[in-house]
Amino acid sequence: MRRSYFALRLQLSLLDEARKMAEIDGVPLNQVINVAVAGKLSASRARNATFTFRNAPPVPTSPRR
Repeated sequence: MRRSYFALRLQLSLLDEARKMAEIDGVPLNQVINVAVAGKLSASRARNATFTFRNAPPVPTSPRR
């Protein structure tokens, strides 16, 4: 996996909550943040795919024999 570094500014209340969650789960804070971002992106992609599918033109079908 490729690594990158990014300075992330979080509200202190969010940072405190994320730190508590990481400690309870026994994982690094970085993992909690990565999983949260991945979940948000996945939900956004799924929502956009559903919207695109619903608004797509109908697929033409061939007549049955």
